Amino acid sequence: MLLIKKSLFLFLLFSFSSILTGQNSDQTAIENLSKSIQFKTISYKDATAFDYDEFDAFINFLEDSYPLVHKNLERSIVNKYSLAYYWKGKKPKGKALLLMAHYDVVPIESATEDKWEEPPYSGKIDDQFIWGRGSLDDKFSVLGILEATERLLADGFQPEKNICFAFGHDEEIGGVNGAKFIAEEFKQRNLIFEMVLDEGGAVTEGVFPGIDNRMAFIATAEKGSLNLTLTAKAEGGHSSAPPAQTAIDVLSEGLVKLNNNPPPARLVKPVNDLFDATQNYMDGKTKFALKNRKLLKKVIFKQLAANKVTNAMIRTVVSPTIMHSGNAENVLPSVATANLNIRLLTGDNAESIIEYVKKQLDNDEIKVEINGSYKNPSPVSDPKSDAFKILSNCIKETFEDVLISPMLAIGGTDSHHFDDISENTFRFAPIIMTENDTERIHGSNERISKKNYLQCIDFYKKVILNFK
Repeated sequence: MLLIKKSLFLFLLFSFSSILTGQNSDQTAIENLSKSIQFKTISYKDATAFDYDEFDAFINFLEDSYPLVHKNLERSIVNKYSLAYYWKGKKPKGKALLLMAHYDVVPIESATEDKWEEPPYSGKIDDQFIWGRGSLDDKFSVLGILEATERLLADGFQPEKNICFAFGHDEEIGGVNGAKFIAEEFKQRNLIFEMVLDEGGAVTEGVFPGIDNRMAFIATAEKGSLNLTLTAKAEGGHSSAPPAQTAIDVLSEGLVKLNNNPPPARLVKPVNDLFDATQNYMDGKTKFALKNRKLLKKVIFKQLAANKVTNAMIRTVVSPTIMHSGNAENVLPSVATANLNIRLLTGDNAESIIEYVKKQLDNDEIKVEINGSYKNPSPVSDPKSDAFKILSNCIKETFEDVLISPMLAIGGTDSHHFDDISENTFRFAPIIMTENDTERIHGSNERISKKNYLQCIDFYKKVILNFK
């Protein structure tokens, strides 16, 4: 009897200890995300503005916080600050899985600092949320992937196939010194990925018009990006005796022409796939229109063009973002320049859009030049592939009552650097976004709920476990 009681006591003690360990593990994970936010890993267009001590400190923090990961996986520090991890599988030959994220963040606009409810780099933990820059974009994914891996390693898990991680340090400015270099290293290792998973889509609540259900959007493609500089020249001189047209007049007329004649709208495959997945959940009129979209194309385009987000899904968009001219109030500028930031729809490319811009300007006095690097639209990944099915199942197992839909990412990610070594690239981050939350990314009061962050860890565990 004494032996039975002693055994029961030990069993209860072990069980209670396991519960406490699990709670502590979750709490430690939350605290780790909080600490990661406190590193000001801010990326700037001006390379001299980077505080690389913060980047080094963040890398050291990861090594200290995830000892099993750094003991069992091969880590490569690429181009000084980006991170590549290699997790050898039981069947090392064949195609691998790549999980991506970035740990750089955008700066806080000085005029918006007083709008933050909590200091932006505090990592404040309250009853419900973890606050700070990077909590949604994109440190939660870096930490979530590593937390999931640390837990699986603690259980003695080894994947069937090779798994890699790629954590860039300059995604917010194009990834040209981070993800681009990681991709080159992967190519040198002759790696081909069955699936690449990066940020892009999310689980939404009340964001998609006409649908009350939670929607998980997985981007199967992303738009390209290009910057063009327009330069107009004209006679300078004193402002008291201006010519018929100044350089500013010439350039302004050109910009008005571009605004009045946007690139033509069309439905590309990721958008058609989105409509196929969502049309049955729409109201009667919308459902009818989408089921007959070829016949009612003009009506649909008119409706989509009325909203700035859906308009970006159906056309290449051209946005003037920077203008320069003149340096004195009473001097006519002889030169005026404008930058066009262009987001290229699937099927367009840099060459075709430059031709379009020149045609609309219809003025040889305006010079058109490419400004900096550019990227064409990504290939479209297959929403009927096994990889998409695995990803969809992991989402459904993590989030309750969620519908899955492909989509087109209108922004850019680091994943495009891996296009030529990936069979399928999907852009989805396991965060829950309401309409208010969408304004927090790159805005004020960025935060993630503790519950959602723990779901993120669970999601990445499921992806790793199901990739066989």
